[in-house]
Amino acid sequence: MEVLSPPRSLARHPLFQVAFAVTEDAASLGLPGTRSHAVPTPLQQARFDLEVTYDVSDAQDGAAVHITFARDLFDEVTARALVEQLVALLASAADDPSTPLSRLDGPCRPGVVAGHVVERRSTVVADVLASVRRTPDATALREGTRSLSYSELDRRSAAVARALVDHGARPDTFVPVLMRRSLDLVVVLLGIMRAGAAYKPVHLSYPPERMREVIGDTPALVVLDDSPAAGLVADWCREVGHEVWAPGALEQEGLGAESVMPMVHPHSAAYVMYTSGSTGKPKGIVVEHAGVVDLCTDPCWALHPDDSTLFHSPHAFDATVWEIWAPLLTGGTVVVAPDAPVEASSLARLVREGVTQLSLTAGLFRVIGQDDPGVLQGLRSVTTGGDVVSPEATRRVVDACPDIVVRTTYGPTEATLCLLEHGWRAGEVPGSVVPLGEPMVNMSVVVLDEGLRPVPVGVAGELFVAGGGLARGYVGQPGLTA
Repeated sequence: MEVLSPPRSLARHPLFQVAFAVTEDAASLGLPGTRSHAVPTPLQQARFDLEVTYDVSDAQDGAAVHITFARDLFDEVTARALVEQLVALLASAADDPSTPLSRLDGPCRPGVVAGHVVERRSTVVADVLASVRRTPDATALREGTRSLSYSELDRRSAAVARALVDHGARPDTFVPVLMRRSLDLVVVLLGIMRAGAAYKPVHLSYPPERMREVIGDTPALVVLDDSPAAGLVADWCREVGHEVWAPGALEQEGLGAESVMPMVHPHSAAYVMYTSGSTGKPKGIVVEHAGVVDLCTDPCWALHPDDSTLFHSPHAFDATVWEIWAPLLTGGTVVVAPDAPVEASSLARLVREGVTQLSLTAGLFRVIGQDDPGVLQGLRSVTTGGDVVSPEATRRVVDACPDIVVRTTYGPTEATLCLLEHGWRAGEVPGSVVPLGEPMVNMSVVVLDEGLRPVPVGVAGELFVAGGGLARGYVGQPGLTA
């Protein structure tokens, strides 16, 4: 220590933090001319972070294990669990002493955690049309004073689909969409999928160069509205051979068409969403209909036909997959927020106007939970995720709104929005950390080490996911997909 002179912290032992010791019966020492006996010496203070002592005084019946731990670092449940894992590991080693340490298993390595398995063979298109048949006159979309019934949504989206088919749309064609948030946007997205194609939302805040990258990474039929962004990229689209259409004109063309609609299958591509690019260049993720149906019809949402769900996220953000399709697949109403960022004041007004289901980013949820959780009063549920969820905000919301369910979710873009969820109600608030949750329908997860083996509880690893909600892969990158 004097030679190395490492930085010293008085908060821990300078050499090690975990100690293992073996003790025997004092009488077994057998020192000549002496008598020996054990004297209990109860510790008043932990000498190390964790100390495990094996007492083999009565070895024929096994060893007694004693644990001493620093209460500032561990509680009794955690310390006991660590020792139980150690005992299981030693038992595994004793069963087969030739097994390398890195390959020892035993009860300390949990297996795959899977959600409920449901056999479903449906598509977004089929389920929305089922809602049309059940309640043709019910309100499907509402935007301010405008609204569309399910039968009107059916008629208008069919016209868009017929026009797209006439212009070359077919299964797994990708259709970039540059549109502002509106009732008409939902009509176009459904029409694209009814044509067998997949929609590819392009964020209107992207720089022109970024827009061109998203549009140009696949062969495409481009649909543009009259937003300022359209003029920035329309000329470029024409130069590279893409057709440019205003959605209204496209719909009008399809009203008199007699096109035969292609068959849409559960494994047909539904949409392409792009990652944030935090680990490099943004990547296009292809998600299939089956994944969207699993997500939106998961029983955890408990959606009803009388629910109204707010569509307020940018359409190039995958939260809109739930905001749009979950209500339409279950016969509810999509309430389209004004085409501007939603703030606490406007949120309160929209809730008062009849919104019952809402999705918020973890950041906005934290702000509302800290500043004015009462604005969520009247909601049946609020869903949040995409980042670390504040436990304090969760507590404040369920306290202020005892009838609400706060649903925390987790999942990468590659997994159809989310794959883990947990619902918090009054009296069920989280501790210091909000857990990721339990697997959703047809999804499974496991935490693995570098050798792709499950890690023991409490050991850091990497989360692996599988199931019906897993995306098909990355656009134009088969190597990365593999």
